[in-house]
Amino acid sequence: MIELLKPISTPIIWVLILLFPGLYLTRHVRKRKVSRLGWYSLLLGTLILLLFSNRVVSNGLVYFLESRHAPASIETLSTLDIMVILSGGVRRPNRYNKNFKVVSVTFSRISEGVEAFNQSNATKLILSGAGSNTRAKSDSQKDGEAMKKLTIQLGVPENKIIVETNSLNTMEHAIELAKLF
Repeated sequence: MIELLKPISTPIIWVLILLFPGLYLTRHVRKRKVSRLGWYSLLLGTLILLLFSNRVVSNGLVYFLESRHAPASIETLSTLDIMVILSGGVRRPNRYNKNFKVVSVTFSRISEGVEAFNQSNATKLILSGAGSNTRAKSDSQKDGEAMKKLTIQLGVPENKIIVETNSLNTMEHAIELAKLF
C-alpha cells in the first residue's frame, strides 16, 4: 500500500496531473466553462510548481519537520558506540576554485555531528556519501572525503573516522552502512 502512495505523494505528480488536463482543456475543448476550468488547472499547477520549487518554502517545510525532534540528550549520546553523519553535498572543484567545499547543509550536519560526537562515548565517526553521479570518480572527489577534511579541521582524530563513499542517497547510505557492520 505504501508503495502505491509514494508516487502520488510528490508535488511534481500533482503539478503534472493539473497541467496536462489543463493544457488539453484549454486547447481542445470549445465550451467556455470547460476551457476556463482548463485555465484554472494550468494556473493552480503552475502555482504549486513555483511554491514547492521555492527555497524559502522548502526550507520552511524541512524546518517544520525537523523542529519537532529535540536533539539527543547527553544520556542518549553516552550510550552510543558509533555515530554517522550523512552527506548533504559538496561543491565540486572548478577552474576558479580548486578545492572541494561542503555546502551549508553538509557543514551544519558536520558541525552538529562533531559536537555530538565529542559529547558522546562513541569510538568511531562514520561519514557517509559519494555525492550525486560520482560512481566513476576517484575517492578524493567524493563527498565523504571532503567531509573528512572538515571533520579533521574541527578536531576529530583521523583514526576515529571511517569514510563510506559508495552511497548516493539515503537508502544507499543504509545499505552501505549495513555492509560495514
